[in-house]
Amino acid sequence: YRAMLAGPPAFQLAVAPPDPWPGDADRGAAILAGTFPLAHEVMSAEGELIWDRRGASREWLDELHSFGWLSDLRTLGGGAARRRARELVAGWCRRYRWWDQAVWRPAVLARRIAAWLGHYEFFAASADDELRARFFRSLLRQLRHLDRVAGSAPEPIDRLAAAKALVMAGIALPEDAPRLS
Repeated sequence: YRAMLAGPPAFQLAVAPPDPWPGDADRGAAILAGTFPLAHEVMSAEGELIWDRRGASREWLDELHSFGWLSDLRTLGGGAARRRARELVAGWCRRYRWWDQAVWRPAVLARRIAAWLGHYEFFAASADDELRARFFRSLLRQLRHLDRVAGSAPEPIDRLAAAKALVMAGIALPEDAPRLS
């Protein structure tokens, strides 16, 4: 399956589709401080340890791995929030280089791809080459997987989220334009 997820790399977006929804600056400040108030739970962890968080509910983990909280860091703004976003995305990419049953489920995967694409300008556009290369390798593996499993999402809202992520990718990545059809 890893061979099926591999493919030609991308190194930039043709278009960075902006996420128009504002985040919550207070939640962004909490995340910057190492506390993640998600899904009516609050969990803390320093650095990349958040990706190995045990004892959290499925809902909390789904929100964490969906990266919707990037909008909170973007709304908070500033260099520290941008660096924190980069650190968390890079850590996730290192930890989940390949398919993982829990965090690559269609519902979570589609929301993560949409969040990554929608906040690209905030956390990745001005990042160093190493981070962008890691980001794009991960993004493309996830897109290839989502392309295969989008129709198998159990809930209609999850299939809609998958369609949104695939359309965003088709617009943002010129080599993925066939996905638009």
